[in-house]
Amino acid sequence: MLKPAIVSLGILTFMNTWNEFLWPIIITTKKEKLTVTALLRSIGDVSMNGNYGVLLAAATLSALPIMVIYLIFHNQMINGILEGSGKE
Repeated sequence: MLKPAIVSLGILTFMNTWNEFLWPIIITTKKEKLTVTALLRSIGDVSMNGNYGVLLAAATLSALPIMVIYLIFHNQMINGILEGSGKE
């Protein structure tokens, strides 16, 4: 009964950590230590010359891990949502 809740919490924690933006920009000074979203910002700053294809490709690739994690564990999330809604 606890498994769907733990899986849901894990997915949401992973998404929050993956999409962290402000804190890494404030703390880190090296590009190697930035998160993906903060690195996308730096790519966007450099490519203001109209090369948005690279920026959109990088944004798409950065969303893939979250989508894969969700697709692997979506049954547990759905079961966790449905468990509390049924009548007995």
